[in-house]
Amino acid sequence: MYSGLPVKFQQFPGQGLRPGINNNVINVLRELLESGALILIGKYSVFGKVIADADIIHLPGESTHSPVTLTSHRERFNFSLTTKKDVKRAPEGGVIESEQIYRSFHVIRDGQLHMKQLKAIIPSEESFKKLQFCGRILTSETYSRTKTYTVSLEGITLVSRAWANPGMLKFVPLLKFAEDLKQSVQDNKHLVRAHGYAGSFAKDSRVYQEKKSVVAKERTVIIEKVPHDVITLRGYHPTTFMPDSSIIGPFYSAALMYEELLRQVRFHTRLQTFAMHTHGSRIPWKTVHQSTRGYQRLTETAEFDGHTLDRVTWTGSVTRHIY
Repeated sequence: MYSGLPVKFQQFPGQGLRPGINNNVINVLRELLESGALILIGKYSVFGKVIADADIIHLPGESTHSPVTLTSHRERFNFSLTTKKDVKRAPEGGVIESEQIYRSFHVIRDGQLHMKQLKAIIPSEESFKKLQFCGRILTSETYSRTKTYTVSLEGITLVSRAWANPGMLKFVPLLKFAEDLKQSVQDNKHLVRAHGYAGSFAKDSRVYQEKKSVVAKERTVIIEKVPHDVITLRGYHPTTFMPDSSIIGPFYSAALMYEELLRQVRFHTRLQTFAMHTHGSRIPWKTVHQSTRGYQRLTETAEFDGHTLDRVTWTGSVTRHIY
């Protein structure tokens, strides 16, 4: 059990959006996120089952979203933009109030580009010029802090082939770090609960936590086959990070901090996994077992960077609820 964090980490590999191999969809999203851009979203193809909060009032037309972070799916190649959206809440018999809610939008879904473009208000002229230089904004456009620009995500790779380099990008140490953080979240939350805390561990108490109870009307339900790819460490025993404190408050804060950091580390390793899936892997995988039933899972193993890695890939069925 250790105090503090011994690892320096950044969520995104590389130096960000540049011409060449760094001109890719993930780096465009990173540029918009880090520049503080506002995203305008109108009609969006929803594919999961929608459960809504009856108290929330959504205004018609395009809505303005403040990007918060990028997230990934543990098994599928889904990369999503998480935002905060301003809404009105009208509880039954109560006063209408202004609230913010979280929303998540697939930009890359199952390894394919899902959103072809984004409409954005860009507060940084430097970011505008960078996006324009990389061909994401038309060269005929001039800069204004209040103008809405169309940012194209087409015609470029989804991820950089430079990210398919697990040795240089410390793929194994990041997998270990993720296991450490997962254990640390569990241990810190357990300690807080043991001291009588029965509340939630919401990441932002200022954002309204929706009570999703109303099922939206479905138009179509379809089933598709999509790729799944999971890489794990074998036989690793994680370390727990604990704050130096004799009071309970820092353990609560640590649980939230480690949970957010865990999400970022998993996002980074999923980017590398997707890059290796797309551009070719440098890990010397050897087949252990090929299932002939069900999803026909392929199990592989490899010795890499001083550790044993296990990989399972399969084509799984997913249900699309189209509205």
